[in-house]
Order: sequence, then C-alpha cells, then structure tokens
Amino acid sequence: MQNITENLRKTNITVSLHEKNNIYQAVINYKDDNNKRKQKWVSTGIKVARGNKRLALQKAEEYREQFEKSFNLQERIKKENNEQAKKYMLFREKLHIMDSRKYYDENILYFDYLKLWIEKVKGNLELTTYTSHLQMINSRIKIILL
Repeated sequence: MQNITENLRKTNITVSLHEKNNIYQAVINYKDDNNKRKQKWVSTGIKVARGNKRLALQKAEEYREQFEKSFNLQERIKKENNEQAKKYMLFREKLHIMDSRKYYDENILYFDYLKLWIEKVKGNLELTTYTSHLQMINSRIKIILL
C-alpha cells in the first residue's frame, strides 16, 4: 500500500476547470519524466451555463482519473522496459565476451549455453525456426535441465 501512495505523490496529477469559447475545459496538470510541469487541455463538451459547472467538474475528475491510470501504466511499462533492456544488455555482453574468447566456458550450464547459442544464430534462422527453438528451450529443455 505504501508504494501505491508514494507513486501517487510522485505523479501528483491535478485537474482544474476553465472556460474557453463558452465551453468548460478540463486542464490536467502533471510533471513529465524530467520533472517539468505539463498541461493537457481536454474539452468536456459542456457549455458554460447556470448549473453545468458541477457536471463539468465531475467530467473533469473522470478525465483526471483516466489520465492518471494511463500515466501510471506508461510509467510501469517504462520501468519494465528498462529492466528488460538491462537484462538483455547483460546477456548480449556475456555473449560478446564468449565470442571474443573464441571458446566457451567449461562451467557454463547447458541451458545457459542454449540461450546464448539461440541469440547468436538468431540472424541466420527463419523467424518460425527461431521461435520454435526458443519455445523448446524455454519449455521442454528448461523443465528437464533445471
């Protein structure tokens, strides 16, 4: 629960209501990755008239909630992509080291060797062959060896 509240505090997305061309506009305020303040204007489609402000505020709050969900999802995807990229770079580095030595470490596990091998020959294989080999390595061979 603590992480969720911390994330909400970090994003700090607010909404305000403005009148533009006789229509209520929801202005969503947030900070981007560089901690710069940004605004997103969204039309509520509600005309400025007596009694419509409360309805426009409700609609603006709905827009804020939708934006916050998508914003948090984008942040989560960026984090996951960064983690995947780091893992991939370490893997590629290990593969490069192995290639530069011109021999393979005797202590490497067969499963790890297969993962390195499939990445090395990926460019020489058809996509269907590559995915088939990768599925076999990750499912059948992994279960048997590990």
